[in-house]
Amino acid sequence: MVFTKLPSEQELQLNSRTGNHSVTILLPENIRIEIGADCSARILTTLLQALKNYA
Repeated sequence: MVFTKLPSEQELQLNSRTGNHSVTILLPENIRIEIGADCSARILTTLLQALKNYA
């Protein structure tokens, strides 16, 4: 099972001031993946494909 935590509106407003934009993906066995706004499209595509295969 794969869970993704998207930022709330309040977090988005706070993060827009600090420049910190990220998405957190939580996997079983305490695996946590944080993806920043500066993540390249190629890496993100590869990661999403791996998660599809994993799920």
